[in-house]
Amino acid sequence: MKLYTLILITLLAGSSLSYGRLYESELELSQRFGPPVSRATSGNYGSRLLNYRKDKWSIRAWLVNDQCQQISYSFLGGARPTSDQINALVNSNSDGHTWSVNRGKISAVNILLPSIATSYYVRSDEEAYCQTTTFGATFKTATWLSSEERVRQQKVASQREIPRF
Repeated sequence: MKLYTLILITLLAGSSLSYGRLYESELELSQRFGPPVSRATSGNYGSRLLNYRKDKWSIRAWLVNDQCQQISYSFLGGARPTSDQINALVNSNSDGHTWSVNRGKISAVNILLPSIATSYYVRSDEEAYCQTTTFGATFKTATWLSSEERVRQQKVASQREIPRF
């Protein structure tokens, strides 16, 4: 039984190595996934958007100052990942910390389809946040999330201003 458990832990640890992690550089992400299939300069906080395809996954990584600040995973062709695959994604971004259910800090995440099963998590060091759905997962650093919230608040404030003629 102990040998079986050790083999299972080794396999699970090895399987999470293929998943990119927050704070990785373009070089590190490209070593995991191969060269990006496309890249763009995003209007989001001066970031660069890199799109990768690996196995059945579509991966989108937003980098600021050559560090991944947000990374999203979804299956190609609309297929749905298993809960084990989602858990492997979450574990690969733990950086030695634990994840717990989060109900408030990730409120800036845009939910387009509320009928989809969605869970929110916060890492114990509060430096990373995660949203999982039946279609994949998105991870954000605290820096990225606070930038989103700041932009959202500015947008709300500008909509409240009364135009002066």
